[in-house]
Amino acid sequence: MEEQNIIPKPAFWLGYSGLVPFFIAALLFYTSGSASYGAALIGYAAVILSFLGGVRWGLAIVDSSSKSLLLPLFYSILPSLIGWIALFLPSQMGFILLSCGFFATLLADMKLKNSPTWYARLRIPLSLGAITCLIFAFLVQSI
Repeated sequence: MEEQNIIPKPAFWLGYSGLVPFFIAALLFYTSGSASYGAALIGYAAVILSFLGGVRWGLAIVDSSSKSLLLPLFYSILPSLIGWIALFLPSQMGFILLSCGFFATLLADMKLKNSPTWYARLRIPLSLGAITCLIFAFLVQSI
């Protein structure tokens, strides 16, 4: 049981390394004021949000013993759609929509019953890191 709570090293290191582009893009957006870095942050956040939806898709199809896969599969594509929509919005709105998408996905993932027990312990700080960078970029652009 204790081993199920330990985050596997590859998941830990790859997960946290996935935060690096968030922090770099947010920092460059702050220091340069260039819209290109804001767009890079939005694009990367959209990709990662889609990835999180893919995790849900994978968990849903593995647990195909449930009566209906429709709702779990539907919920798994929502993060991708949110990320895609954010690409078309003005950057301030994109930062907020993506922040909300990460938060909603985190809340939904905390209710998953078929994910490893360590998954929530990894997701919380990673999602909060991503949300922090997105809100920071929103505030930078608002000033």
